[in-house]
Amino acid sequence: MIGIVGPEDSVALATKVAEELGRSEELVGLAYPDPGDAVALARQLEPTCDVLLFTGQVPFEQAKQSGRWQCELDVILHSPADLYRMIAIILKEREGRFPRVSVDMIDGETIRRAFSDIGLTDPLVIEPLDVQDVSSGELARRMADRHAQAVAEGRAEAALTCLAGTYRLLREQGVEAWRIDHAPVTIRQALERAWYAAQVRQATGLSPAVVLVSAEAGGEDATLTRRVAGHARRLGSRASFEDGRFVITTTRAAVSAALERHRSGQRSFVDLATSAPAGAVRVGIGFGDTVDTALLCATKALQLAGSTHDATIVSEDGAVETAGGELAATPSLQETSAGVLRLAGETGLGPLALRRLVATLNRLDYDGVTAQQLAKFYGVTPRSARRMLGGLASAGYAHEAGVQAAPGAGRPHVVYAVDLPRISRVMASDA
Repeated sequence: MIGIVGPEDSVALATKVAEELGRSEELVGLAYPDPGDAVALARQLEPTCDVLLFTGQVPFEQAKQSGRWQCELDVILHSPADLYRMIAIILKEREGRFPRVSVDMIDGETIRRAFSDIGLTDPLVIEPLDVQDVSSGELARRMADRHAQAVAEGRAEAALTCLAGTYRLLREQGVEAWRIDHAPVTIRQALERAWYAAQVRQATGLSPAVVLVSAEAGGEDATLTRRVAGHARRLGSRASFEDGRFVITTTRAAVSAALERHRSGQRSFVDLATSAPAGAVRVGIGFGDTVDTALLCATKALQLAGSTHDATIVSEDGAVETAGGELAATPSLQETSAGVLRLAGETGLGPLALRRLVATLNRLDYDGVTAQQLAKFYGVTPRSARRMLGGLASAGYAHEAGVQAAPGAGRPHVVYAVDLPRISRVMASDA
């Protein structure tokens, strides 16, 4: 299920597009009169959605800063199609005469290219503000002031704005203005990306997970056995006792749901470790593409749990964290695969970072990925993501496939095409 949060007209347009695609039952939307209500509305949709879309960048940034989410968050940025559509509407309204305008919230190069393509005079580009530092209302007011000042000084005759609040303020001041709405094609592309992301998320949730529980005494204690069996049932599985430890084989979705309950203060299997004296009971959790991989990761996690004094999680990409959601302060896991070590040497990336990079690329459109997209899903800065993609490109495993317009007035983003099938073959090889 996809959730969408935005102004009433934007939510209505998204609903209409979903209906035209025959997927209206897969979309639920909530509209706000005030962008300040966006996060609260999104929290209402969170339990039932795999992906939440915001039509405004400020509400999206505020949502990201509001704490942990059980679903993925994304924003529908304005595209060149939105701008071309607005230009066409104005030309029609004014019978072919286009005023000199000021434009905000769209990359400056994209704006100038669109106006040049149609043979219009270059507009005045309103430089963007850092949307992480202001509220929606403050951003709207500052943008309105800049547009109004440009008109008052004769640098523009009218304003084009992407912000509903700015449009309203300008009209109240008597400044001629138009609001750049999302074009149906922009909404359609955003929904299709969200549905794809939801499918990937659901498929990932069905991948194997293994939970290992080990008592300090090393025996099959009756009380612990009953508790482990109860938690196994709640995970939709059964527990077995092998090699001095309890083994629960389940799905990633079931474990992730239990971890979310633990992080919100509810009971879960994590209590097996946290309710016992430090080190008396250890819990290791492993995620992997296969049961064998998940079991190997869980075994490593169980070893590390002794130093974290918390249930510990190891993923197939080598990432280590505690049940509380913090990165575990442990030595790096060692990589022994010949193929991975060879690829690490060629690209200049660490073996475990390489595994995590490949796992992340599998969640993206690796034929067309930017450093900004990779940074978001991998959890690093865009600069680090550019270094990773550059390492792949230098070794011949990726190449620059084009550029993508950046939001605001930033430089266009380089789009990389990554040869992920080849990378996977090399990683699986013995030499």
